[in-house]
Amino acid sequence: MLAVYTPSHEGQGYQQTLAAQVMISKEVLFSETLREQLINAYRMDPSKPELFLLWIDSFTEHELSADQLSAYVSFVEQLAANGSAVVNLYGGYFSVATARFGSLQRNLWAFVTAWNMENQNPPCLLVVAYQ
Repeated sequence: MLAVYTPSHEGQGYQQTLAAQVMISKEVLFSETLREQLINAYRMDPSKPELFLLWIDSFTEHELSADQLSAYVSFVEQLAANGSAVVNLYGGYFSVATARFGSLQRNLWAFVTAWNMENQNPPCLLVVAYQ
């Protein structure tokens, strides 16, 4: 767990938020049993993180099947079920579309992507937030 600063609910300033880093493989994402075990572990954790920073290793949304994308949506919904926000650390177009217009509007708070513009060092970082 780590503390991050997020905009306050009152809209003025920032507040400290407890965040959990969730780093998983695609195999965990695509296994309903493993997803449930992970979700249950976070639900039973007494710290109750308010924010999940999600990183799915080698996760390329445009290469996935509809069933695999459904597993991703289900996982984000399960992480957010207790009111926690989710940030997909390496999202793509699907994350943008579902967070802005689709079924993850209330659950996926943002997605983060990095790219290197003209070999700029360090690489640029883009955070797209929705709420």
